[in-house]
Amino acid sequence: MDGTKAGCQHVQELHHVKSYAEAVRESVIGTVPQHVAVVMDGNFRYAQHAARRSGGEEGHRTSVAAVHNTIQAALGLRLPMLSMWAFSVENSKRSDEEYLYIQQLVTELLVSQQSNFVSQGIKVQFVGIRELFRVRHNMRRIEEVERATRSGKNLTLNLLFHYGGIEEVADFVRRGGGETATIANFERHLLPQIDLVIRTGGYQRLSNFACWQIPSSELYFTRTLWPAFSGEEFCDAWKQHCCRINSLPRPENHPMANPLVTLKNVRVDSQQVDHDLNMRRTEHDENFPRVATVVDESCTRESVELVLRSASDCGIRVITVYHYTALP
Repeated sequence: MDGTKAGCQHVQELHHVKSYAEAVRESVIGTVPQHVAVVMDGNFRYAQHAARRSGGEEGHRTSVAAVHNTIQAALGLRLPMLSMWAFSVENSKRSDEEYLYIQQLVTELLVSQQSNFVSQGIKVQFVGIRELFRVRHNMRRIEEVERATRSGKNLTLNLLFHYGGIEEVADFVRRGGGETATIANFERHLLPQIDLVIRTGGYQRLSNFACWQIPSSELYFTRTLWPAFSGEEFCDAWKQHCCRINSLPRPENHPMANPLVTLKNVRVDSQQVDHDLNMRRTEHDENFPRVATVVDESCTRESVELVLRSASDCGIRVITVYHYTALP
């Protein structure tokens, strides 16, 4: 495939990912995550599984598409903040050849996308120990991308390089933060609290990631190796998280705590409800949380209870009940 055709295909893929994400975002009602972090793992194993002999470098190179897809998915979901862990402090023990390759790859990725970041309203932030960046020229290039994108409002993209959770806290304290060691002070200077952590590659551990930010985070582990991770899977993880947090009990004064208060005086046909809910069930993956939104201009409590029973029989959990157009 020539370069022009490959470039067009790449643009089409990114457009598809963003459109998919926008549709997923429109399907969710209620609380949504403000900060999602991705632990990008599996590059070397991907290269091995693909029977390539170029080692980890091939896996790192092919992972660039997954980065682009994830960023577009985050934009489509209107996610305020995305953190991507590219390189840990422990990774510094790797060979000089692999380390320099990764550093150069990350630098070129950011620099080459600078104009796209600006046009799409993406604010890029480097998070990590900058003094450990061996090629100072590349660090200066990344800092230029930070300056050029600092006015971005649509998405804050945190690139974590030479990053470790313990090191982040220790570095802040070493720089003087420990003199006023209050929770508020830590919150202002460290990464914000994370709602959802996604780790690719199959390992179910956090590996010194964001120790301060994840006491209440949901953890999503997938066997998918990072280079094969798609924007669609990112969206599905995001939506599953939304389904779970919105099914939790709500305080009595929450605006969605009692969805029956505005429903009254309309007939709902039981056969039509059963059909609608079964259609919703077959449209989703069998392992996906069931969510039915029943629309109702006004409805009696008896009609709502009928809807709930029908949903339960279909294995669907009803979160919101509103504006259902009943049969005449």
